[in-house]
Amino acid sequence: FDGNEGNLGGYDNQAVQASLRFRPIDALTLDLLYFRSETLNDPGAQILIQPLTTAVFAGATGSQLNPHNCSPNIATGINQLRCGELPIDPSRVLADPRSQGSRTHSDILSGRIQYEFTDSLSATYLYGKGLYDAAGYQLGAQPEVTINGDLSLRPLVNGMASGPGLVQFAGNPFTDQEAESHEVRLDGKVGDIGWRIGYYHNTVEDVGAVGLFSRRLPLSADPTNSFVQTSFAFLTPDPQGLLASFSDKIDSEFFALNIPFAGQWNVDVEGRYNSETRTQVSIVNVFGPTGAVASSSLRNLKREFKKFTPRINLRWQPREEWTFYASGAVGEKSGGFNGVTADVLAYDPETNTTFELGAKQTLWNRRLQLNYAVFFVDWKDLQLSVPDTIPINPNSTTQEPNFIGNVKGAESKGVELDATVVFTDRLKGTFVASYVQSQFKDGTIDTTFGRLCETSGTPVCTFLPRTRVGTVPGPLPLGGSPIGGKDLPRTPSTQMALGLDYRMPLGALELSLRGDLTYQNKYYSENLNLAYIPDRTLLNLNVGLSDPDKGWSLNLWGKNVTDEVYASSAFAVSVVQQYIPALGQGATFGLTARYNFKPGK
Repeated sequence: FDGNEGNLGGYDNQAVQASLRFRPIDALTLDLLYFRSETLNDPGAQILIQPLTTAVFAGATGSQLNPHNCSPNIATGINQLRCGELPIDPSRVLADPRSQGSRTHSDILSGRIQYEFTDSLSATYLYGKGLYDAAGYQLGAQPEVTINGDLSLRPLVNGMASGPGLVQFAGNPFTDQEAESHEVRLDGKVGDIGWRIGYYHNTVEDVGAVGLFSRRLPLSADPTNSFVQTSFAFLTPDPQGLLASFSDKIDSEFFALNIPFAGQWNVDVEGRYNSETRTQVSIVNVFGPTGAVASSSLRNLKREFKKFTPRINLRWQPREEWTFYASGAVGEKSGGFNGVTADVLAYDPETNTTFELGAKQTLWNRRLQLNYAVFFVDWKDLQLSVPDTIPINPNSTTQEPNFIGNVKGAESKGVELDATVVFTDRLKGTFVASYVQSQFKDGTIDTTFGRLCETSGTPVCTFLPRTRVGTVPGPLPLGGSPIGGKDLPRTPSTQMALGLDYRMPLGALELSLRGDLTYQNKYYSENLNLAYIPDRTLLNLNVGLSDPDKGWSLNLWGKNVTDEVYASSAFAVSVVQQYIPALGQGATFGLTARYNFKPGK
C-alpha cells in the first residue's frame, strides 16, 4: 500500500507543528498550538517460534518444525512450551516486508488562556482537541466489507480474491477517534502557602474493529519463497467481524497545597476525585445448532468508575544543593470492556499504591550530580490476559481468543541511580542504573500458557485443571498454573547505561565525541517464567562538529555499531502456542544537520 517501500523496519513519518503566543496586556497570555502527524510503517523483523505441522520454512525438518522443547501434549506427544532462551535465529524471520504495516494520522489543537489578577492569584483555561485514526495491514484473502450506519457489516460484490496466486492486503484492525478536553484552574498563594484548585472534563469517541478486511493490492505468489504470517480472524463462519463504538467521559476535581515549615521542610498534598463513564456498542452474533450465525444484534454496555487518588510528598533541604524526599500516592487504571466473544464482558479497575524515598545532591565542588531513589509499588486487581471458558459458539471444540480479566495482583520494588560527573572542562560522564524486582502475588493463577502445563513428560510447571462448558462432542480441557513469586513478563531486573562526552575547540568550531554503552539483563516473555530473552549490550557512537555562534551543527552517528543480533522485545500468544521475538535494529549509521534561525540575524 502507499508508503510501503518493502523494507523490514522501514518508515515514512511526517510531522508539522506551529505555535503562537499573544500578550495584548501584561496580565493576559494566550497560547495556541497545532500539531499534525502522518506515519507509514513497514513491519519490523519478527521471529516465529511455534509448533509447525508443515515445512513452511524451506527445508525445515525435525526440531525446526517444532522448536518448543518442553511439556509434551498428553494426546500427541508434541512439545507445547519453550523452556530456556528463545532462539534468535534470523533465518526464521517473517521475511515478507509486505505482510504487515500500519498507517496513522493525527491532528491536535490546544489552547491556553492565563490571566494574572495579582502576583499571588491567577486563572488558567486549557483546551484540547484531537483527531486520530489508524489502520493495520497484513496479507490475507478475506471478504471485503464496509460499515453501515447501524454498525453492521455489508460484504461488497467481488470482495474475494480470485485467480491463481493472488493475495490481498487486509486492514486489521482500525480505529477512528475524536477527543476533546477542557480544564479550568486557579493558582494562588496565602502567605508562604501555595494552592491550586481546578476542574477537568474530557470526552473520547472511538469506532474500532478487529477482523475487518479491505482489499488493497493484488500480488503474485510470494516472490521471496519465505513464510508469510497469517492470523486468526473473527470471521467464522460468516464475515461478521467484530465492530464496536466506544465512548469515554471523564469529570474530575483536583487540588494541590504546598506548605513550607521549619525553614528547611516542605510538604506537597495533592488530590483528584475522578468520575468516569465508559460505554460500548458492539455486534453480538447468536450461533445456531449447526454452528452458523442465526441472528445478529447490538449490545450496549455502560460502566461508571469513581475514585479519589491522593498524593503526598515530604521534602527536606538541609543545604541549597541537597534535597531529600519521601512520597506516597494512589493510582487507578479504569476498567473496560472485552470483545463480544468473551464470556466476561467487562473487567474491573486496577489500582496501585506507590511509595518512594530519594535524594538529589550536588557534590565535589558542583562537578558531581547524584539522583537516587528506592521505591515500592503494590498492584491490586491486576488486569491480565485470561482465556475464554464459555464459547460464543457452543459447538466449537477449539479455544477462543483471550480476554482481559482481573487477577490478585503484583508487587514491584527497586532502586534507581542517575549520576553526572564533570571530570574536566572538556570531559563529562553519565551513569544510569536500576534494579527492579517485579513479581506476582501469591495466589495469582495464569490461565493462558498455564493450561499447557498438563503434560505426559516431566512437569515444568504446576497444572491446575478446569473445564470449559458447552463443547461438542465433549468438554475442552483447560487449566492454569500458580505464578505467585514469578517475575512479570517483559520486565528486565537490571538496566545500566554509561556515557562519555568529550568536547574541544577546533578553531572557531567545536568538535564533540560521545560514546554510550547500554546493558539490559534477560527477561521472561510469559507469566510462567519459562522462556526468556537473553541479556544484551549495545554501543552507540557520535561525532559532532558545530559553530555555536552561527547556530549550525553536523552529527555523524552510529547505533549498535558492533551489529549485535538481539531481540528488542518479545510477546507470547497462548492460543497458538506462539512466541514472537522482535529483532532489534542492526548497525545503523546516519548524518544529522541542524540550523537555528535566530531573530535579527
